[in-house]
Amino acid sequence: MTTGAGHSDDTYRATKADGAINWGCFSIKKRRSIGGFQVGCYVVEDFDGNTSGYEHWKYFAMCNHGNKSPGADTRKDVIEQAKMSMDYCSKCASLFELNKK
Repeated sequence: MTTGAGHSDDTYRATKADGAINWGCFSIKKRRSIGGFQVGCYVVEDFDGNTSGYEHWKYFAMCNHGNKSPGADTRKDVIEQAKMSMDYCSKCASLFELNKK
């Protein structure tokens, strides 16, 4: 697990080293509910991929399958979205079903 300040090159380097698939990730965690698959929280303005549809948001979550959450205005909200990747990614939803206890 890596979490740091948004808008920080040091944080972005650390999260990339831990498996984030794009630049701009301030937090990446292995989610227990989906078998340890990684989900990251990203700063829209620092993301080095497609940000279409996020022009009015500060953050979004994205699983390492590449599927993105709705946008969020606060770090707290985007972290909650990251915990719920099974709601916006069908592959995470399948992992969730496999890992139910």
